[in-house]
Amino acid sequence: MRRRRHLWYSLFLVPWFVPSTTDAQVADHLLCGTRPIKEGKYQPHGSVKYGDRDTSAYIIPMVFHILHQGGPENISDIQVLDGVQVLNDAFNMQAGDTLGIFPGDTLVTADMEVVFCLATIDPLGMPTTGIVWYETPLTWTGMDPAAKLDPWPRDRYMNIWVVAHADTVTGYTLLPEVADTLPLQDGVVILHSCLGRIGTGSEFTARALPHEAGHFLGLLHPWDIPTGFGDCGDDLVDDTPITIPDIMCGSTVNCAPPTVEYLPNYMNVSYCQEMFTEGQKARAHGTLNSPVAQRDQLWQASNVLQVGACGMVAVDEYKKIPDLRIYPDPFNEVVVVEGCTPGPVSVVALSMDGRPEWAMNVRSGGGPLQLAPGAAVLPGAHVLRIADARGTRSVLLLRE
Repeated sequence: MRRRRHLWYSLFLVPWFVPSTTDAQVADHLLCGTRPIKEGKYQPHGSVKYGDRDTSAYIIPMVFHILHQGGPENISDIQVLDGVQVLNDAFNMQAGDTLGIFPGDTLVTADMEVVFCLATIDPLGMPTTGIVWYETPLTWTGMDPAAKLDPWPRDRYMNIWVVAHADTVTGYTLLPEVADTLPLQDGVVILHSCLGRIGTGSEFTARALPHEAGHFLGLLHPWDIPTGFGDCGDDLVDDTPITIPDIMCGSTVNCAPPTVEYLPNYMNVSYCQEMFTEGQKARAHGTLNSPVAQRDQLWQASNVLQVGACGMVAVDEYKKIPDLRIYPDPFNEVVVVEGCTPGPVSVVALSMDGRPEWAMNVRSGGGPLQLAPGAAVLPGAHVLRIADARGTRSVLLLRE
């Protein structure tokens, strides 16, 4: 069974610049410097049922723009890939540090069923790794919209700019309602030291990107909307309690009606970001099905194929390859593939950042193939790439 596991500008402030600070000093640095949108901008997105997509994940193609001047901010592609892994682990309950049920046994972790993949085809139709480097002094002015260099079309790619400095914050994102009229500023800005766990990144700061990706999908901080109960706030999500910013992961009841302050949520500002809720999932899916800021265009199959995300590349011969039938989806131990031609068949399972996890070469007699990937293919979303005499087909598949 699968483990349960930043408004006008959304700012997630970093406390880790000065390791010798006291807890109080850390708390001061971690306070979030958000600026509320006018009240009318906060509109609940409707819950969206997957319908015939209930076994599939929304695929979001991404491009990383690395702004640097030859210093440590000139991070490697491996660090970017690790950041993508952290992001997908957070959104697909694979982070590995949550028990699944939280204070009061009321907060149950949701699998967000959203997968982020690097694009492999750029806006000009040329091959790309989904990572682009720019040598520019703008890396030191990350809060300046000018630092959002060369944005790729937002209806096809999620833009992420990696910078050396952004005042005192680890990252920021425009909510879709604001970004709707600012297409060239739409996307995430994040510090190089808050991307991934390797290189200049760290375990302490790596969850800044899942937080910002949540804002990209319309999620608020859990305390953004004033409630009239002191400093306590709400987020337009039914299953997250009213709360306050909680840096040190306490459990003091400070709100009225009584509410547990401790909320180990990716949208909180704390050391214990471990979960999304079902209500947040519904809101994010609502955003993905809304035309606001063109979020409803990103995950369309035609776009995913056009930009080559998750190993899916559109080619002229694509429709000439017979459709494969792959079931069950999601699968547990065994997955069945029907439609392969007789003869040699190559099957490769890839992680969502393109790393091979499992491979098998078999000989098909034209009938169903039963494949048992074993423990190498972990629960979550994967790309199954199948090659036979008629060509190669890549499909998204979930493992329970």
